[in-house]
This record gives sequence, C-alpha cells and structure tokens, in this order.
Amino acid sequence: MYKKIIFNILFIISLAFFSSSNIYGSSKDFDYIESDFLKEYPNLNKFIYKKPHSNIYLGIGVTPLAMTDNRFILSGSLFQLHYINKTWDIELFNISLGVNQAENSNYSSYHFIIRTAPKIKIYKNLSLGGIVGWEFVSFPKVMKKEYKNQYFTPMEPFSATGLVLGVIFSQEFKYYDKFTIKISEFIYREFYSVKEAKYSWKYWFEDEEIEQDPDKKAIAPSFVGGLEISILF
Repeated sequence: MYKKIIFNILFIISLAFFSSSNIYGSSKDFDYIESDFLKEYPNLNKFIYKKPHSNIYLGIGVTPLAMTDNRFILSGSLFQLHYINKTWDIELFNISLGVNQAENSNYSSYHFIIRTAPKIKIYKNLSLGGIVGWEFVSFPKVMKKEYKNQYFTPMEPFSATGLVLGVIFSQEFKYYDKFTIKISEFIYREFYSVKEAKYSWKYWFEDEEIEQDPDKKAIAPSFVGGLEISILF
C-alpha cells in the first residue's frame, strides 16, 4: 500500500513540475516578443496592464522522515494552499495521507490529516508557527467492539478521530522563478481516544495485550515529529 502512495506522490510532483516548466517557457517567449515591441514604442509602457503579484500558492509535498515514540511514518501531502507575503507564511490548508509502520505489523495504521499552520516570518526565508488540525486514524488489523451497558456493536477494525496540535519551523528557497521549495520541521500531538467513542460508548479490543493495557500503548496517540519537503507553484 505504502509503495503505491510513494509512486503516486512522485508522479504528481513530476507532472506538476514538467507542466509548470512548459507554461513557464511559453510565458518567457511571450514576454520576449512583447518587450521587443515596447522597445520600439516605449511611450506605450504606461498603458500596459501589469498583473499584480499573487501571494497565493498551491503545493504538494512528501514527508520522507517522521516518527512517533515507537513507529515510523511515511506520508504525502496531496494538496496544499499557502498565503505568503513579507510578514506571514500561512499554510491555509493541507491534506495529507500517511502510513505508520509499527514494529509489530498488527499495529500498523493509516492516518488522514487536514490541518492549517499559521506562521510568522522571523527572517526573510524562515518562519515559525503552530499547527492545528483534525486526524482520522485507522488500525486495519486491530479489531474492536463498542459497548454501553448490555449493548455491543459488531466486531470491526479500530478507527478514531481527534485533534492535532503542534509547532512548525519552515525554510523556503526559490527554484527558477515559478517554484518555491519549502522544507519544514514539525512536531505535533495526537488527541484521538483509545478508550471510548462518542456518547459514552467504550471500546473492547480482541487483542488481549491491548485490552489488558490500561493505556493502550500499542495504538495510543503520541507525539509525531518529522521533516516535510514541499514544492509550491
């Protein structure tokens, strides 16, 4: 599964890069023709409309290195939307999908996170801020039931949702005139519950090690730290 995710992420990055390069090349040819015309009639410059610079950027990315206290994570950012100016570097929207490889494969998991990360620039190309998001996590090999009083739900894979909060530090570098490479180091805390669901329903786990562990450490939320590399255009 994670090999397919890596392939799809690399394919999207390559497609975006080459498509934007072609557009950039066409734009340069047009600017060259236009500039020759204006050299011949320089008085027309004041009548030329100049498109204002946009502070909005789209992006995609990959997190080749991330880990919790007992698992390694590989994830890809499928869609990013940024607002960047001289003062602010705001990640307005980020959708990412990750695979968490536990030492015991029975406890491996999938993570889908929607987040925002407002940052302030502390130097020209450096910014620091916070992460706020919502996580959907699934452990496909961990089976559970939910119970309340004498009622039980059918057995199914464990999944949960919860808030994520953290901090992020970013550096950005220009690549040609149309691309920005952004490298971000982050750490955030997961807050999904492994003890009870909504409306006071509680979890019962088929795995005896999990069920007998009061903290459910094998599947419990934890701190996640990592490195994300993004390309913006």
